[in-house]
Amino acid sequence: MGQGEARWHPVGPVGQITEGRPMRVDIGERAFAVGRVGDRFFAVDNACPHAGWSLGNGSLEGKRLVCSLHGWNFDVFTGECMLSGDKLGTYPVRVENQFLEVFF
Repeated sequence: MGQGEARWHPVGPVGQITEGRPMRVDIGERAFAVGRVGDRFFAVDNACPHAGWSLGNGSLEGKRLVCSLHGWNFDVFTGECMLSGDKLGTYPVRVENQFLEVFF
């Protein structure tokens, strides 16, 4: 597989991903905010487009990821910002052998 080719990357054991608490995950030079809403997992770009703050330091209110710096919030499944026209990158996730994986 060539460098730069999209593939599945391991994030970590699903048991370490607590519902309602996002976390930052670095894979290579990429940073993601990942989390769980009910029985669904998500992975989005970690940097808030407003000021670049880590969304992994934010909070989850239902399916809204709230930036802890200025309160911007995003739908974790569509990436859409509730306060502006900005949008986060969203990435497919899957669970394999009790490990969360993200595709990019």
